[in-house]
Amino acid sequence: MLIHYLKIALRNLWKYKTQSIISIIGLAVGFVCFALSLLWIRYERSYDDFHEGADRIYIVKRKTNMLGSSITLYTMPYPLAGYLKQNFPEVEEACNTSAYKGLVKVDDTTHEIFQARVDSLFMQMFHVEIITGNLNFLIPESKETAITEELSKTFWGNADPIGQSISIYGVDYKVCAIIKDRSKHSNYPFQLLTANSTSGSWGVASYQTFIKLKKGVDKEAFAKKISEYKFEPEDNLVISDLLITSLTSLRYQNPQFTANVAYKYVLFFTLVGGLVILCASFNYLTLFVCRFKMRMKELSLRIICGASDTSLFALLSTEFILTLLIALLLGMSFIRLSFSPFQKLSNVYMPIRNIYFQSLLYVGAIILFSLFVFLVLLLVFRRRTLNSSIKKVYKNLSRKISTILQLIISIGFIFCTIVIMKQIYFLQ
Repeated sequence: MLIHYLKIALRNLWKYKTQSIISIIGLAVGFVCFALSLLWIRYERSYDDFHEGADRIYIVKRKTNMLGSSITLYTMPYPLAGYLKQNFPEVEEACNTSAYKGLVKVDDTTHEIFQARVDSLFMQMFHVEIITGNLNFLIPESKETAITEELSKTFWGNADPIGQSISIYGVDYKVCAIIKDRSKHSNYPFQLLTANSTSGSWGVASYQTFIKLKKGVDKEAFAKKISEYKFEPEDNLVISDLLITSLTSLRYQNPQFTANVAYKYVLFFTLVGGLVILCASFNYLTLFVCRFKMRMKELSLRIICGASDTSLFALLSTEFILTLLIALLLGMSFIRLSFSPFQKLSNVYMPIRNIYFQSLLYVGAIILFSLFVFLVLLLVFRRRTLNSSIKKVYKNLSRKISTILQLIISIGFIFCTIVIMKQIYFLQ
């Protein structure tokens, strides 16, 4: 029976080939826009969420007045981390780091890489994994360093990097350890680690301070508590108005790397993708309803010959799902062709296989919605006689409603497209 339904579906697709081509291309383009836009949104909102307990890790900052205006400082004194760990029972761990993009020289070649000064507390909080070597790079004033596997291959290929020399701002360091590669999907994608200083004073704010709250701690209550807390670690020095920001929220709050495209434009891009999907879906359903009306005589004759509602529903569903599968394959081809330019524009460094989940959502949503529409059409159709099925009764009301909806959506689509084009022009 399934083979019979497939044969009928293929014959109808060929019979109405103009409508079929329009439907397939529209659904394929909608699929591409939907998958890429959702991938971009999810990527932008998931920075640093790969860390264990990322939802409990916060950076400590301070609100202060300078030159008559309120500003937020993201660098803190070195002793602050230990003070917070000791005096606030809600804090499970605390550490300092100084992370930045800097220049290093290897064999007379200069490279710009992301570096971080760390200590054992940082290694523990951020679960830095040592692959080979020792921990001498954590000794204060040490002239040894740890690098990632990826950086090692960049500098020396497959050769053993242990003992190799790296010049950091004119000072020679020896590689003593190789650490596991860190995800680039982070505000702190460090590639080289050196020792943190342990002699920082309260009067010098040059470190990023991170804390990790204990499980079950009320984050809002703790944020209020620390903002109202005042302490005087040294004479004539008062520290107050401390704020905390979650690690996963730093992408658009003082990030280490500025996004190529503002987040609001990413939302515009997603809105455009949604409008394309709506246009494609309305267009497809309009064409399908028109085809359904043209086939009313055929369907009525099938009922007279003994076809059940279930068989008619299976017939229509097979034709639709076949159309959708063709559109899905075409859409995947479009994604393959456009993924590289999309990555360059968006800086989304995720494997293409992650789009497959988006495609399943898109296909599943359309199938469920369309099957519901088919069911309603069949219920309406069953209430009519053979003669009334052949006549034109509806006076194209559904087509008029669909046309108006598509017009409204198209106006919104044009607006969003203009905004995105202006953003691209600005970037260029």
